[in-house]
Amino acid sequence: MFRFVPSIRHALLALPLVSVLPIVTLGVVVLKQQYQDSRAQMSESVLGRARAISGIVDEKILSIQTGLEVLSTSSNLRKGDLPRFHERASTVRTQMGVADILVITPAGDMVMSAARDPQTPPTRLPNPPLLERTIKTQVPGVSGLFMAVDGKRHLLTVAVPVITEGQFQYSLNALLTPQILSEVIATQRFPEAWRVGLIEGSGRVAARNVDADKYVGQLSTPELRDRISSSAEGVFESQTLDRIRVLAAYHRSELTGWTITIGIPVAELEQSINQQMIWLLELGLIALLLGQWVAWWIASKISDSMQALTEPAAALVQGHVQSIPPLHFKEANDMRWALVVAGEKMMKSQYAAHHDPLTGLANRSLFTHQVEQGMALCRRQGESMAVLFMDLDGFKAVNDSLGHATGDDLLRSVADRLRHGVRESDVVARFGGDEFAVLLMHVDSESAHQCAQTLIAAVSAPYALERGEARISVSIGIAIYPGAGEDAEDVMQTADEAMYDAKRAGKGRTSMGASDVGVLAAVP
Repeated sequence: MFRFVPSIRHALLALPLVSVLPIVTLGVVVLKQQYQDSRAQMSESVLGRARAISGIVDEKILSIQTGLEVLSTSSNLRKGDLPRFHERASTVRTQMGVADILVITPAGDMVMSAARDPQTPPTRLPNPPLLERTIKTQVPGVSGLFMAVDGKRHLLTVAVPVITEGQFQYSLNALLTPQILSEVIATQRFPEAWRVGLIEGSGRVAARNVDADKYVGQLSTPELRDRISSSAEGVFESQTLDRIRVLAAYHRSELTGWTITIGIPVAELEQSINQQMIWLLELGLIALLLGQWVAWWIASKISDSMQALTEPAAALVQGHVQSIPPLHFKEANDMRWALVVAGEKMMKSQYAAHHDPLTGLANRSLFTHQVEQGMALCRRQGESMAVLFMDLDGFKAVNDSLGHATGDDLLRSVADRLRHGVRESDVVARFGGDEFAVLLMHVDSESAHQCAQTLIAAVSAPYALERGEARISVSIGIAIYPGAGEDAEDVMQTADEAMYDAKRAGKGRTSMGASDVGVLAAVP
């Protein structure tokens, strides 16, 4: 019986076929699995970045909210002295980098805009964002995207209620442009092909890293809106507004209700696997043609390729673990709440660290910082300023005879008189005991001396206290910069020494501290 006996050639031809085909087949399966694993890791990584950016946006909103809450404590605002409040609001607006700061009445009248002349008459706003909710809840809030009154740009607002004696007095609003939020996204340096956006509560695009001018204000895709409404975060394949198929990760902030979305083009993800598939088939074909030795050589190369694929994947995972927080929802939620609590604690601790608890005035630390800033401003503008150190005359006798509680009332009354005796832009501080200080900006020695005389007259007037009338006076030392020292400590030391000169000269006197040319004078 005839029996086919394969030749060595046939055997050799069959051997690479039998050897390589399973390997090539396995390689295809492994590459697909590797792609799925890599895509899953990329999904987790991008979702982590969405959470991180959401936290950064929350920090930005919280910092603006904190600035507004501090600004809302202004005595001029609560007294309705809006022209004086306008100067401080303008400064804070520049510091926070917002488009405007508005004061809005419960009736919807904009009575002050930091970006306009303080004498501008009130303007009735047709539907001020957040006003009704702020009046009802009396808590800070963040609006969605809305069109400005001029109809030329989109805006967002952060609103803080101003409550006076338990009554809603004003809504203090900071206006943000989408450009501010787009700049926050831009600082993260995403690849140009990626699509990163911020979706506000109603589903409209509030910021975008690409074509922001074109898409800001438009509704996001229906699929994305449905996903956001059903869950706080997730990853899915979708299409962007500019019709790019992407692997999209999103995360919605509990603080603002806004959602960060990050889209990686699917073509970018699949490019690598497609190229690897082609390489694998080519290597398999070469293995089939060159024989078993070549097949084994190719197999070893496939193994090397697999190792080369796993090493970058492992390095990618390690890099993101080092730089991205845990990728679980509960931990992300805890982190957001921790930011809120930390912001509240920071605000309280900063106030306590920089203010006197008895009078509410600045303490030595804050006053020293203000003096340093004032000196820097004087150097830039070629102006002068004055530092006044004050020590009460006769306070110990009042404290000993009428008691410490009455002494504390007296100190608070002195603090009030000092506040009303200087300009809103000046800084009044208490260093402890019966020592006070005042920073006067843009004044010369004559103006500083006149102000000191005014303060002496104010402090020396009788005090009607609960346990009787009290009379005290104050000795004031004056230091003028430039001339009184090279740094804040020198200037304050000069004012302190001048104050003791004034006390030695008699009660209720002023003394001009020694300047660089050695001038010293005590004036009744």
